[in-house]
Amino acid sequence: MTDSQSVVDSGDYEVDQYRRYLMGQTIIFKDSTYSLIGLSLAGMMALGLTGCAAALTGESAAEPTIISPSEATVKIGCSMANPGDYGDVIPLEDVTDEYGAYCHTTIDPDSDALVYDASKVDLSSLVEFGFTGEDAANAQQNAVRFVAEEALDSPILDSKDPEALNTWVEANKSLFSGDWDVAATSGVVYNGSLPVLIRDGGPRAEEITVAVKEIFAKESTLTPGYGILVVKTENVAKYRMSDEAATEYMMSEDESITREALHAKSPDLVEGVENILIVVANCGFGYDGKGKISGNSYMYSQAPVTLNNNG
Repeated sequence: MTDSQSVVDSGDYEVDQYRRYLMGQTIIFKDSTYSLIGLSLAGMMALGLTGCAAALTGESAAEPTIISPSEATVKIGCSMANPGDYGDVIPLEDVTDEYGAYCHTTIDPDSDALVYDASKVDLSSLVEFGFTGEDAANAQQNAVRFVAEEALDSPILDSKDPEALNTWVEANKSLFSGDWDVAATSGVVYNGSLPVLIRDGGPRAEEITVAVKEIFAKESTLTPGYGILVVKTENVAKYRMSDEAATEYMMSEDESITREALHAKSPDLVEGVENILIVVANCGFGYDGKGKISGNSYMYSQAPVTLNNNG
């Protein structure tokens, strides 16, 4: 894989126009008080499409961290009797994978992200390509649900399996246009750069918020003369990590630091309280006339950190 030397405008959603933004900075907070605990490597990469599937699934040679029950307080699973407060998502189903059990989430039916707001819709572009307000509303529903269930909470969110993306694509290929090679692209789901998150029966994210930014239509570059509906969203996910996972994650981004030195700088990392890693995700999905995803655009960013909140 070779790095692209340019990045196209985020409005270009088609696969032959697509480029990837990935800001490599991270923000890690301690528990719900969100005092800062660590500093990670900053950087930015712009990657082209060709051969980038491996980059999405991650290239870590280290064994994944298995979170022991002693490192996290066991929470209730996907019980709708006590669903908890997780922002714009609610529990959907219990999942058990190679790392343990967690609660997969979906969009809350009462989320504002599902409310159609004509002020965010470019009606003139819809008319130009033969779409209606109902088409836009349906695309919004599909995009918001996909962001909540898959883009930010897929089964491959923190998987270290190099074949995870291809496996996920095979299971979900009915969601995508047949002329788009999803497996050859990045950014459809967020994965490959997170540590193994907490497995205690609860959601892997303490909170996920989803907001629709704009909806418009544009010409498809895959099928000239035809339009696609684009739904752009702005989202925030607060992922839960154990002390051990946070330690290994930070050490992997700064190979010069030892475990002892890191713990001396960040003593909170040995107190047994869960940590929060915040990801800001700007996602866009283009839908064809059949309601299938035919393109995507994204930027995932993690803000820089001030060590131990000491300036």
